[in-house]
Amino acid sequence: MITKTFLFKNYKSLKTLFVATIICSGLLAVRIKLTHDFYMLFMAWNLILALIPFVISITFLQGLKDVSGKSKLAFIPVAMLWLLFLPNAPYMITDLIHTNNHSGFLIFVDTITISSFAITGMIAALQSMDHMIAIIAKLWQPLSKFRLRIMQHSLWWLSALGIYLGRVLRWNSWDIVKRPMHIVNDTIALFTDPFTHKSAWLLIIGLGVLFSFVQYVYSKYNRHETEE
Repeated sequence: MITKTFLFKNYKSLKTLFVATIICSGLLAVRIKLTHDFYMLFMAWNLILALIPFVISITFLQGLKDVSGKSKLAFIPVAMLWLLFLPNAPYMITDLIHTNNHSGFLIFVDTITISSFAITGMIAALQSMDHMIAIIAKLWQPLSKFRLRIMQHSLWWLSALGIYLGRVLRWNSWDIVKRPMHIVNDTIALFTDPFTHKSAWLLIIGLGVLFSFVQYVYSKYNRHETEE
């Protein structure tokens, strides 16, 4: 049950994410009204997937009462589940490829609509990352800010890898359970034969740099806001 204390503690992050979700959902509704088709409705499902890591991280953070060994053990499966779904949050930036399916005015409508979903996904990912870093810092203190920052950026690069597996190779989060060895083999192939997968690495590195930059700007803004 959601308590008033929970809402009060997380009012800022929940408000931002709620407003962003309303905006992109409204734009999707306008798009459907203008075109009289449901082609872009898949973005709603992608948004639901993008919110899963946020829900996982904020739920565990609020339920964390102590720093005992039991809490650390409980965190491991939660962290694995969170990491499994994390790429779904920034993944929507790659949905911009769907703007190629239309021309004229509809390109602008689709670009604005998909961009709003992508921004919402990034907001969810950034806030969820904050939750997980806060949990790790609490459970394994003392950890230096440098180590936490390295861990943070590493998670973004893992997300970039996950997006490649999802967007290009069409694997999804559930396939890690259904066909884990296929995913492992595809991942290993990237490292054992990098020159054959140059385009894959171009995408992964590009996304990794983008996400790290967004994280840097976000952290700078938050730090500045806190100091004020």
